[in-house]
Amino acid sequence: MSRSARLATVLLPALIALFSDPSLAQDSAPKATLRQQGLLSAAPKPGPLAPAATKGPPPSFCNPCLWYAGDFNLYNPNANALANENDLLFGQATVYVPFLVPKGQTWNISGMFGVTFLVIDVLDPPQAEWSISTGVSKGNAGHLIASGTAPATVSPLNCGAGLPFICGAVSVSGLSVKLQPGKYWLSVVPQCTNTNDHECDSARYFLADVEDHPPHEHFGPRDVWDDSFFTSSHGSYFEPTAGVGGVCGTFGCDLFSAGVEGTVNSHPE
Repeated sequence: MSRSARLATVLLPALIALFSDPSLAQDSAPKATLRQQGLLSAAPKPGPLAPAATKGPPPSFCNPCLWYAGDFNLYNPNANALANENDLLFGQATVYVPFLVPKGQTWNISGMFGVTFLVIDVLDPPQAEWSISTGVSKGNAGHLIASGTAPATVSPLNCGAGLPFICGAVSVSGLSVKLQPGKYWLSVVPQCTNTNDHECDSARYFLADVEDHPPHEHFGPRDVWDDSFFTSSHGSYFEPTAGVGGVCGTFGCDLFSAGVEGTVNSHPE
């Protein structure tokens, strides 16, 4: 399907849902979560996903997979998604997602990704900003281990049935980062900043959260809950995403559907 056809079939219903409220269209700080859009609260709820097995193969879009936080579940009552983007409509927003490298292992990171809701499946330029940090906390950026801008792709996923968005894994590849055991925070931020591309006038991206215990299709080391952070061009600076006082309020954002790809070297303690 051509880009113009995608725009006609996907963008129109999404924009109707997002901007039918005149106050939103005039808001200098567009709403940052899908809950604020009123979309997830209106979604049909036939029932939860089945709990994941304790061990199993990684999802196909995480390959070779080191860690995957788990699937977004549309039917969880706390399901949410938070702005994670660099675009013309919202500006800059970054979600920092924690993960663990276990003791006795060294990870050689070749790629990372985030499961994302997109108004249109376009990145222009076709790349994403990425980072890996340690020591992140409320109001504190911690220590940046590595960062950059890398080619990015969108792999379509079936995780947003009934929503006026495309759901896909936004992935960066070609990384070369070695991590020792410890706790880290990753970010993968898609972008649409080409002012000559009219599709970028409407592009927005939301990182899907994980609320199921245990998460469906989780893979790798245990997840780190309630320790994600959010920074944006609208005044947020490493604010907690979850809980009372978090940027998502009391609706979700306890963890986000993200993952790390690469190889592992095991070594004795």
